[in-house]
Amino acid sequence: MSNTNTTHDTVTLRPHHLLCLRNFVGKGYSAGFTANMAAIHKRLMSDGTTAVKLTRGADDICAACPRDHGGVCESEALVCELDGNVAAVLAGVTTGTYAELDAAVGDMTCAGCEWKCG
Repeated sequence: MSNTNTTHDTVTLRPHHLLCLRNFVGKGYSAGFTANMAAIHKRLMSDGTTAVKLTRGADDICAACPRDHGGVCESEALVCELDGNVAAVLAGVTTGTYAELDAAVGDMTCAGCEWKCG
């Protein structure tokens, strides 16, 4: 059973996952996480009409993360800080396509992320 959100019209993302998707190179916390991330990445990059809704909690990417425990990340304080940084740049924008949200984030790069993607 896949954890990807391929049957829904909207992909739900934490704000900082906009940066993760931008820099995704096929690596992740586990095989299941990586497969889920790859499927979401492919969908958002290939279908410019998919709606994205930002959330300040667990999202469609977190659904397959081994660090997610009942909707709470093992690194919740850090991911909340990362989400806050991206949300501040977005200035209240919480919906759009991936391309629209990515453009709104501008040249922001990752900071404090163990993956050092930016």
